[in-house]
Amino acid sequence: MKKYKQLPHLFYMSAKDMHKNLEGLKHKKGKDDLNREIHWLVLKDKETNGVYVSPEFEATPFEEIIGSWGALTTTTNSVELMVRLYVDGTWSTYFSYQPWSFGNENKSIDKKDNIASMSQDVITVLNNKLASKFQFKVILRKEDLDISPKLAFVAFTFLLPNYRYKPNIDKLDKYVKYDVPKLNQQAVPEIGNSICSPTSCAMLLMFQGHDFSIHPYPHEITAKLFKDYGANIYGNWVFNTVGMSSYGEAAHVARMYSIEELIAHLYHVGPLAASVKGDLGIYQTKGHLLVVTGYEIDDEGQITVFINDPNINDRFGEDKKGNPLFVSYQLPVETFLNVWVGIVYIVW
Repeated sequence: MKKYKQLPHLFYMSAKDMHKNLEGLKHKKGKDDLNREIHWLVLKDKETNGVYVSPEFEATPFEEIIGSWGALTTTTNSVELMVRLYVDGTWSTYFSYQPWSFGNENKSIDKKDNIASMSQDVITVLNNKLASKFQFKVILRKEDLDISPKLAFVAFTFLLPNYRYKPNIDKLDKYVKYDVPKLNQQAVPEIGNSICSPTSCAMLLMFQGHDFSIHPYPHEITAKLFKDYGANIYGNWVFNTVGMSSYGEAAHVARMYSIEELIAHLYHVGPLAASVKGDLGIYQTKGHLLVVTGYEIDDEGQITVFINDPNINDRFGEDKKGNPLFVSYQLPVETFLNVWVGIVYIVW
């Protein structure tokens, strides 16, 4: 696994770095399918509950925070991430992403106190104030003493005012395009118009080599598994990345601050899913997820963004070559930047 770079807008903590304030937990090493070493936090053999409490972390003052995590769970065990914020000398209550289990009907619960509010996946500081610290705890639970959940990491991403991150891309290749499998969300009966997020995740998982051929609609599988049954939506950002991590991938939510950051990620890491809102040229959306598969920078410096859009099929007409549109097309960078909300699903 690539070494993770900490940034002011992105925090990552591996399980191997979680040592103090462990209760009922222990460290465990193993190998993934690619023979890479993985380090987990797991429950001790006779424990049914365990918790890790992090130190208090100072942060660049932020307006919003989104937490996500990577873990392996089953229907008989769970991982729960909780986070609190420090604003003007006072700590908020702990906000919970709720116990999450792969295969169960997981539910978000909104919460609010005098300092911040949590809506599905985003925690927002109230009264136009900024948080300067955060602290988290992770609770692992199991019903079957023989099967513990496995926590690999915790990640947070922040909305920072008046901030920009613009890595140098001058020496990167001018053309990068990944052959990401194409899935159309509208093909899935009944729920097809609502599952752009788990469809994008299914495309990323298939790109990583996961085989869904047992089912005619891989995105119907991910839709059921990643759905937020509390808010009754398929687009809970955190549930989707935690869902991808349940397949053994290092997946989490991130906020990016420039097209250069996106291009650097595409070059160094691979494709990702992006949250968009507005006029895509072909159609308008009030909120949508699609996969960014690459980019091209021409001799004049103009950027084209390649995407797999799960909503696109022949009802939108034909491409420039007269072929029916299906999932894959490209956007001028100006169009992409006008609709991209900065949120991405990273798989690395």
